[in-house]
Amino acid sequence: MKTDQHQPMGWNLEEGHLILDFLNTAYITITPDILPGYRLTDESLNTIDDLATWATERGVLRENMATALRNMADTAALAELTCLLAVREAVRQVIRAQIQGEAADPKLLVEINQKLLPALQLTQLMPTEEGCAAACTSPEIESAPTALAQIRWALGFSVMNLLTDRGEMALIHECPGEDCGYLFRDASHGRRKWCSMRSCGNRAKVASFRERQKAS
Repeated sequence: MKTDQHQPMGWNLEEGHLILDFLNTAYITITPDILPGYRLTDESLNTIDDLATWATERGVLRENMATALRNMADTAALAELTCLLAVREAVRQVIRAQIQGEAADPKLLVEINQKLLPALQLTQLMPTEEGCAAACTSPEIESAPTALAQIRWALGFSVMNLLTDRGEMALIHECPGEDCGYLFRDASHGRRKWCSMRSCGNRAKVASFRERQKAS
């Protein structure tokens, strides 16, 4: 898969943008009559340990930082996780609005600006074989605040790159499968409809076949 050239090379991405992988930590059911137009149906980030594991698997945190995050006091951990999940849904709503050709609520951008983008002050350019790459300059201190700063920087960096790149945004689609809402980068320029033909695509084919049988 082609990934966004602006992303740090150490990230392990499924859909080309870290922020998409973060959004896909929960599935949704579309609810047009209830704001914000969907409800969460399958949340995978239920604890700070889940967040630490996700960030490690994506290459955002090293294991020592993930351990420090896991050792965070329960009350503080819940508050930080709740805040990150709230901003995750703000980003989801902005991206869904753009996919649907609508204007996003400015309040959503305010939330993203306030909760994620301040971490970008930690950005520094580092030399690479190809030229330069962005990196997070948080102190090498094994602590929960440092781990959270690295996560916020990574998510802020990714969302900034994606939402300001019209060409990339044109490739982002939402799976129409029931109880899914998976966001993916369609490098085939319109030939991909489902998150996966093995799951949502196959279920849709089976449902369509059964409807045809009933009609006949």
